[in-house]
Amino acid sequence: MEPDRAAEPSVEPSVDWRRVARGLHFVGFGTFFLLTTLGVLPWSFWFVAALYWPVLLIALGLRLMLNRKAPYLVLVSPLLIHGTLAAVALTGHFEPWGRAWRPVSVERPESAQRWTLEGNLAFAHIDVSAGALKPELLVTGRAHIRGNRDTVTVSGESVPRVRLSDPRHDWHFVTGRPPTQSWEIEVTDAIPMRLELDSAFTVGNIDLSGGGLSGASIDGAFNDLTLRLGAPAEAVRIAFEGAFNTLEIVVPDEVPVGVSTDGFLNFVDGRGSRDRTGDGYSLSIDGAFNHIVVRAE
Repeated sequence: MEPDRAAEPSVEPSVDWRRVARGLHFVGFGTFFLLTTLGVLPWSFWFVAALYWPVLLIALGLRLMLNRKAPYLVLVSPLLIHGTLAAVALTGHFEPWGRAWRPVSVERPESAQRWTLEGNLAFAHIDVSAGALKPELLVTGRAHIRGNRDTVTVSGESVPRVRLSDPRHDWHFVTGRPPTQSWEIEVTDAIPMRLELDSAFTVGNIDLSGGGLSGASIDGAFNDLTLRLGAPAEAVRIAFEGAFNTLEIVVPDEVPVGVSTDGFLNFVDGRGSRDRTGDGYSLSIDGAFNHIVVRAE
């Protein structure tokens, strides 16, 4: 006689709490990356969040301690980590720059007919504008850099290259110090300038609407930059490469901007500007998870 299977109690499958915890991690990090990709949060959010790296050690320790007592307590780890990220996002303090400034001044060689502004920056804030400086100057302004090392180097005579950098920036992530590299400079609009920017976790506004940009190369990750441009005298190429960046390009209404993309999940707003005629800007994008906005004003 066969047993009555209908009378046997049903056994619910047990919950794999470790898998649930991993799922929460994916959902949490995916949500914050989506918010930064869409521009709701600036990419500098990730630098401020990284200052709380000890939370990872605390979360790991709690998971090791509580895992044997009750399997569902592994959920404490993702809740603690993503709760911390949520708290950072809600504070909105993503630019804790310092207040100790030093003057910046770069002379213009007599033979210079064009020049290059190069930035090698990390965890920084940069504010650049173009204007009518004294004839003997290329750059003037101020900078805040921790320490006494040289922050501006100049090379070349006929085509001078001015390089902005902070030799000590690599330690900010480890020590948990807030970003202390900040630049507020004005550049000459008397001769054409090429911009070469290699940066990470950098926020900035580069206003060259009053000066002639001859070309630009921007490379990096986790940057949030605004580039304001004027009407060019000839066609200008801008090469943009990197990942997890937000770049906004603002041009006069009559200036065309051609956009080409290559990479993975790059979001571009304002492609319609490519249909205008005349000399303008050619923007090529290569990388992944970048949000590019092209707008006229």
